[in-house]
Amino acid sequence: MPIALLLASLNLSILVSTLISLTRADVGHVNEHLHLGNTTGNHIRHLPIVNDSQVMGLISIGDVVREMIAFQKSMIEQLQSYIAG
Repeated sequence: MPIALLLASLNLSILVSTLISLTRADVGHVNEHLHLGNTTGNHIRHLPIVNDSQVMGLISIGDVVREMIAFQKSMIEQLQSYIAG
């Protein structure tokens, strides 16, 4: 379903001039495409994932933070292992 029809069917209105979204290809590299300062500064809490103007799903800011923490934890463990030799 196209985004405009989805919003109309839910009786929602958009208060921004440009809808910020990600494509399916962007999802694997979400940290490269998003900056937490921008998402929180714009009060963005959820980002739609779209493919050919159809909503495929949503990513929440919590999802992004969880993945960043998991990545950092993994990096710390690898560095500790490297240092310990």
